Amino acid sequence: MRIGLLTYNSADTLIGNAFYNQMLATHLRGYGHRVDVITLPEHNYWLSLADNGRYRLLRWLAEFELDVLVQDELNHPSLVWLNKQLRTLGNYPIVSLVHLLKVTQTTRRLPKLFYGRIERSYLRSLDGIIFTSQTARRTVADMFNGLPPHVVALPGGDRFGRNGIDVPTLTARAHRQHLRLLYVGNVLPRKGLHTIIRAMAHHPPSQLSIVGDATINIGYTQRLYRLIEDLGLFGRIDFLPPESPLDDQYRQADLLVMPSRHEGFGIAYLEGMGFGLPAIGTTRSAAHEFISHEENGFLIPVDDAEMLAAYLHQVDSDRELLTAMSTAALTRFRQHPTWEESMTRVREFLEQF
Repeated sequence: MRIGLLTYNSADTLIGNAFYNQMLATHLRGYGHRVDVITLPEHNYWLSLADNGRYRLLRWLAEFELDVLVQDELNHPSLVWLNKQLRTLGNYPIVSLVHLLKVTQTTRRLPKLFYGRIERSYLRSLDGIIFTSQTARRTVADMFNGLPPHVVALPGGDRFGRNGIDVPTLTARAHRQHLRLLYVGNVLPRKGLHTIIRAMAHHPPSQLSIVGDATINIGYTQRLYRLIEDLGLFGRIDFLPPESPLDDQYRQADLLVMPSRHEGFGIAYLEGMGFGLPAIGTTRSAAHEFISHEENGFLIPVDDAEMLAAYLHQVDSDRELLTAMSTAALTRFRQHPTWEESMTRVREFLEQF
């Protein structure tokens, strides 16, 4: 098959949506399909909406000789009205890869109504949908009376293999002196890094390693440095570049902490579980699909630094609890589909078009 994979040219490629797309393209090519990766420049939401009026963009997309075009749903503002014309001119079916819906990223009434209207219009233009979480499927199902042909293919967590750590090593790690926290993701406000830093001020023994690009939002990074200085946390927090060996960081940590305001799935949570790391996420994301509260991790309200600090105290003062939660995290990881299994579901779905 000739498959187009349309995405924004985003800098957010550490893990997450962009990594899922890369894994899909690699898998499809491995099974003999041609994959053309088509990138659009990433603008703010309003400028992206203006892409729909670019006739040259429409003609360019229509000229691709494809059997199916897969669009990352994050591109929906650039495609919401353009798709209606593309379905005629392009003469190929359009499938969307839905990671995280814009409408779920705000609780304010008017923006929610606006984004919901735009996304519903985009979703109506599709011939099929690939969901990367059950949460995304339920959200879209609630927007319509029925769904087009679709498949749910969860991200895998086995990028570093299935044997990240053994139970004896995990047990010994859980009884070290200081609690080591790990954050994996680019340094952006929605990821909740400020919540971790505030929680650490109430838990003096903890240390934090941050693996991600701190240059994407310089203003936010500068605010974090001021917060670290104000709270007297220098020496306890390390900013590491995104190219740092991530598997080594997973092995050295005790907890993976990512209290994101919204998260499509959270591949890092699952990867960390492959190294026996209990995960701390928020109740507003799809993390609840595999983080079982107080069993293999914790789910906290968004921006609740006090509750996060309380859970850090709990596992730090009870290392047997930390050991049990780490073991449960490893067990949950081993029950999860591999990348090969999930990408096979997507490939078989696309081969039906």
